[in-house]
Amino acid sequence: MKQSARAGLRQSRMKPKRETICRMFGEIAPRYDLLNRLLTLDNDRAWRREAAALVPPARSRIVLDVGAGSGEHPDTSRLLAADFSESMLQRAQWKQANSSRVRLVRCDAMQLPWRTGQFDGVMAAFAIRNFVDLQAGLQEMARVLRPGGWILVLEMCGGGASWPVELFRRHFVPVIGGILTGRGDAYRYLAQSTAEFLSPQQLTTMLETVGFEQLQWKVLKWGIATAITGIRAEK
Repeated sequence: MKQSARAGLRQSRMKPKRETICRMFGEIAPRYDLLNRLLTLDNDRAWRREAAALVPPARSRIVLDVGAGSGEHPDTSRLLAADFSESMLQRAQWKQANSSRVRLVRCDAMQLPWRTGQFDGVMAAFAIRNFVDLQAGLQEMARVLRPGGWILVLEMCGGGASWPVELFRRHFVPVIGGILTGRGDAYRYLAQSTAEFLSPQQLTTMLETVGFEQLQWKVLKWGIATAITGIRAEK
């Protein structure tokens, strides 16, 4: 196993248990979108649009969004939005009330309830950092994707941000999050998980080990977020 993959597995063992993470996101769900706007200086939606523009829409008949959270999605022909937090999906349902193209499903990313090769595209935005087992979650995303299908990962990778951004993330994010949600510990976890997450190079290597090729990454504004795209290998 390559060094970056081993690093990812070690990191996975250090994460809180699934139930703890699920409860944490459930408790911050009511103000999740507001905090995303504040803590990213209103850039998170622009990052999603920029990342979504990197994938081929003509080949996106049915797409799976893993860790869909509160329902910020790019336009696709048909989308299944999956998350393990009931509270997050309730927020997403409210936002997608008038949409017939999005179906919401509660499930665990470690055991996706779809057959092998079912999707044309699979994506995850600010989600895989919270997988209790990163490699297992990426393997599941590869499994449900058809050969030749695309993957898009938008994530806050480690090592890319400037020191002012790191200072803001480590010290101010928990304070602001704590004031607005009463869960400063949740935002300390989110800040720490970003700082300790894999670099784009390491994450790309791990994606290769689970069956993706033609991988590319693009660092977005201020080096905070990285978009990684790739294709499910034919074999």
